[in-house]
Amino acid sequence: MSPKIEQMQMAELEECEVCRAFVTQSRPNPICQICVKRTCHNCQRGCDRCGQTFCMQHSSTYERWRQGTKHFFKLCEICKDVWK
Repeated sequence: MSPKIEQMQMAELEECEVCRAFVTQSRPNPICQICVKRTCHNCQRGCDRCGQTFCMQHSSTYERWRQGTKHFFKLCEICKDVWK
């Protein structure tokens, strides 16, 4: 490959600020509401209570029993104190 083609391909890639993976710029990268870092589609998490987007470092999974079945909830650091 010529160096010019390699430079064009590198210009299309962007490094995720959370997991350091290289992702294409074609997808919009959401921002974590706590640390304000851009996340890729692999490390972003959505809070089940407030619906905001967070990185994997600022979200936790909790389990609750409801009507005899176990449910798992992904909660952000802000909402986890409310559900405890």
